[in-house]
Amino acid sequence: PVGAGGGGGGANAAGTRAPASPGAPGGAGGAGIASSISGTPVTYAGGGGGGADTAGGATTVGAGGAGGGGAGGIDGNSPLAAVDGQAATGGGGGGSGDSNITSGAGGSGIVIVRYSTSAADQVFSFANSGQVTIPEGFTKMEYLIVGGGGQGGGHVAPDKAGGGGGAGGFRSGTGWPVSAGEVYTISVGGGGGSTVVGSVNG
Repeated sequence: PVGAGGGGGGANAAGTRAPASPGAPGGAGGAGIASSISGTPVTYAGGGGGGADTAGGATTVGAGGAGGGGAGGIDGNSPLAAVDGQAATGGGGGGSGDSNITSGAGGSGIVIVRYSTSAADQVFSFANSGQVTIPEGFTKMEYLIVGGGGQGGGHVAPDKAGGGGGAGGFRSGTGWPVSAGEVYTISVGGGGGSTVVGSVNG
């Protein structure tokens, strides 16, 4: 069998299917979701792009989805390695090309919490695990949680490229009740590792 890899799903959209024909380009990763919790708009949790099938002369890989998704890979005369998902976005890794091209690793996740009053704003961003203690004067919290992205798929047979990795889970909310002195333990997920053939769990 021959074929390109489809794009991995993003938090806001599914990945694009690759055309079912020899030499097809990889499918694009699905788009993520934008958040301004940090004070600046940032898009998180984009899907990885699929690898291209060079058997029919394809030269275009699947683009990574907005939100840190990595682009797919391609081999042949002008090989390109698949791209890792961006760290601290939960982006999926790009799928490998249709031969011995390593897939992209998934991007690590992130947790951001924000407390607001009429007089002050406090934002804490965690790219690694840690703890946060609720300060005096704050009773509600806004949060953003993004899981680690999935690795891109490795090629499963000659001339059959890997699909893009799915984005990490995305959850956000406002108005979470908190009390001064409460301690929250934050655990941030890592992305799935890269591979050449088949797939490995993240």
